Amino acid sequence: MPRPRQGMAFEMLAKEKILISYQGGRASPEEWDRYISFMKTITSTPRVRFLVWVEGSPPTAANQRRISELVQRDWPVALVSPSTAMRFVVSAFSLVNRSIRFFAPAQLSDALVHIHCTAADAIAVHDALERLRFED
Repeated sequence: MPRPRQGMAFEMLAKEKILISYQGGRASPEEWDRYISFMKTITSTPRVRFLVWVEGSPPTAANQRRISELVQRDWPVALVSPSTAMRFVVSAFSLVNRSIRFFAPAQLSDALVHIHCTAADAIAVHDALERLRFED
């Protein structure tokens, strides 16, 4: 039986232009570096969308700063988490990106609507989330 992943993993659905990221537990500095480096490669990609699922702790203040330096105002971002601390982080990010919204895990379908997923997009996102959330 697969175990929930610890740390951070992400995948870009190139066809759908959706970056899906998952964090379980605390992500390592190396994982954050890889994520930030990848985000830098997509800053000029038009109409990119984000689904971020966080089961761990919020990013450190330093990593929040790194992300806010890259975020485009019009990127639709759905952050899914059971954490009320993450709700606060989303509030802070909404000052930089007004298209970011917080969703509880039970609201995943609402999160997908927020980032303008079609039915086909939603299937691809669900499949990617399963790959990212669980280790083999």
